[in-house]
Amino acid sequence: MKILSLIIILTGLWISSLGQETTKIERISDDLYYSEIMDSTYVIIHKFPGKCNSMFVLVGDNKGVLIDTPDETTGTKSLVEWINTKFGDIELFAINTGFHYDNAGGNEYLYSKGIKIYGASLTARLIEENAIKSKENVLEYTSKKEDKKYFQAFSKVNFLPPTDTFAINNGLNLNINGETFDIYFPGESHTIDNVVVYLKNKKVLFGGCMILSMNHKRPGYIADANMIEWPKSVEIVKDRFKDTKIVIPGHGDWGDTQLLSRTIDILNKWNTENINP
Repeated sequence: MKILSLIIILTGLWISSLGQETTKIERISDDLYYSEIMDSTYVIIHKFPGKCNSMFVLVGDNKGVLIDTPDETTGTKSLVEWINTKFGDIELFAINTGFHYDNAGGNEYLYSKGIKIYGASLTARLIEENAIKSKENVLEYTSKKEDKKYFQAFSKVNFLPPTDTFAINNGLNLNINGETFDIYFPGESHTIDNVVVYLKNKKVLFGGCMILSMNHKRPGYIADANMIEWPKSVEIVKDRFKDTKIVIPGHGDWGDTQLLSRTIDILNKWNTENINP
């Protein structure tokens, strides 16, 4: 019995460390990397200046879907150029899972290429209302970095909303070349507009900033968060997408559904210590 328990524990640890142990990280350009987590499915890692995750999925041989952009224009340009070089001149679609720059900071470049960007109407409104403030915040943050390339890059960015919107409570099901992208809003969380994207055929959940990685010990940036509803929203995601095999958080290493449970535990602990001490 003890041996069986140990095998189960070790198996769980192996699955949860998919981002570090079982997939290779490849370089696209300075600060931009990718890892093919399964056939035609890539986690995109933009270290600009922090480690942020996006996702690219090649669907069939002529279409691709980008879930969240790299943080700003130059990273997004490098990613799109890499996609075109590696896969040819495919038709590209994008999804924004929230209004922060690590969800939609590269929209301006996608606009310049005529790429359709799906996002909630609430996300579009929040980007429009907070564009100036968001830029001021990221410039203040990057101005403190020794390497000034971050400040210089963000100073040129215009934060633009998604081109094609939907009512957030209705969500959206995109069917592209037979792959279903279920864009779902479970309730307020890291922000009031964060959605998740579930790939039904691949059983991959892009949790974005709603989901914390195994590296996290605290919630992170919470200025726009609803801390009470956040763990409840993750519980809803966990219950809705029970077949999930791989979970991609917004920052840090990806893994399995243990990331959902860990996120809930971290948030409940934080709430206990800070809201209901």
